Amino acid sequence: MTGANITAETPWLHLQLYRVRQRWWLPLVGLVVGFGLAILFLRQTEYLYAAELKIYPAASPSDKRLPGALATLAGQGGESAAVSPFQTFIAGIHAPDVAARLARDPALMHIIFAAQWDGRQNSWHAPSPGLIDGALSYINTALGRSTTPWRAPDAMAMQHYIADSVQVQQSALSPMSTVHFSHTDPMFAARFLSAVTDSTVRWLREQQTQRTADHIAFLSQQLRHRLPAGERRALLLALAQAEQRGMRNSGSTPYAIEYFDGVQVSPEPAKPRVVALVLGASIAGLGLGLILALLPLPAGLQRGGRGGQTSR
Repeated sequence: MTGANITAETPWLHLQLYRVRQRWWLPLVGLVVGFGLAILFLRQTEYLYAAELKIYPAASPSDKRLPGALATLAGQGGESAAVSPFQTFIAGIHAPDVAARLARDPALMHIIFAAQWDGRQNSWHAPSPGLIDGALSYINTALGRSTTPWRAPDAMAMQHYIADSVQVQQSALSPMSTVHFSHTDPMFAARFLSAVTDSTVRWLREQQTQRTADHIAFLSQQLRHRLPAGERRALLLALAQAEQRGMRNSGSTPYAIEYFDGVQVSPEPAKPRVVALVLGASIAGLGLGLILALLPLPAGLQRGGRGGQTSR
């Protein structure tokens, strides 16, 4: 089919095939451009390695509950809806106290906030504003809005970083959960994930140890009073249980969580996915080229085609 054969009666499919043949180079250009943009992006972007740690609830022997008024006397009241140590661990990963502990490690801070650390001057500095940050700052200034002044990374910055980068995936069908973290340095990814989980466990263990010590002191104070034999036996039982908890908390027994295995780090970058990105960009470029090729022909070419048909 040539331009001279195009008429109003030309089948639609034949017309589309003719347009693609006439502008065959457009899909090819789109394919090359899509492939080139993908390669350019991959050369500029950061490759992230994924670290993950599988955990499950640690066994925690339950204390014998005392009935009614004896439970209140022994300080066991109001615990019917107690949260398990494992659930506390899941929430504690993003707690301010855990972030504060990690922020005390200069090596972690210097790597996480490397863009704001000057190793030569051994000091923090404001990061260089990017194009978007500069535009937003200019707009806020023009509108008279106050901007938050820069300050050196601290525990709050660490908490925000953990909240954004450390995720916990829980399963409704299995007690196993997975803690995820990604970083450009695979060794640091494993190190930081271990630091977060270990710091959370230590913090929770210390909190529980303090609560147990307070409970033991409370029970000891109660036993100094003259009490009926039944109440004294109940308090002695509660005291023995509290002392057992204290020994478990201060020992090497796993608390809150147990590790199914050590930290696992992906051997290849998890993000971006190179093959999927290159294929997707190339297919998108090819598709865009086809769309452009299928657009109606210029009016001049269509008139020329009709004129040639009339002259014959």
